[in-house]
Amino acid sequence: MTFISLIISACNPVPEAVNDNYVVEAYLFSKEPIREVVVKSLVPLSDPEGESKPIESANVVLLKDESLYQLTYNTRTRKYEYLG
Repeated sequence: MTFISLIISACNPVPEAVNDNYVVEAYLFSKEPIREVVVKSLVPLSDPEGESKPIESANVVLLKDESLYQLTYNTRTRKYEYLG
């Protein structure tokens, strides 16, 4: 039964990408600081290039216990980092 439902859901049309959707990649570990965050543009599966480009001008802020932590883009690593 599960196999059939997967086939049916796979046959549904893929929704069109919206320009203001982003991919955020970060690894979270218990009791460890977040070291790097990657923000990329969303690329549709039909795109021949198939690779999303990093967004360098995002305003990335982490919130913990009502404190804000501003992240800064590192042009060398192409990731956002907390410098504090």
